[in-house]
Amino acid sequence: MPAYAVADVAWHDEAQHAKEAENLFQTLEKYDGELVVASRDVKVFEGRWKPRTLIVTKFPNTKAL
Repeated sequence: MPAYAVADVAWHDEAQHAKEAENLFQTLEKYDGELVVASRDVKVFEGRWKPRTLIVTKFPNTKAL
C-alpha cells in the first residue's frame, strides 16, 4: 500500500528554497518516491486552513522509508 507525505511549507529565503527543493528530490530518488503535487494555488473547501505551498509525495510503502 502506498504511503503519502503531506507538507505545508513556507520559504522566507529563495536560496533556502532552492536547497530544500534539491533535498526533496534527492529524498524522493533515494526512497523510490514521486512528487504528486507542489502548488501555491490551493483551494480549501472547508475549514480555516490557509496553506502556503502544499507538497504531496508518494512512496511505495512505509517499509521503503
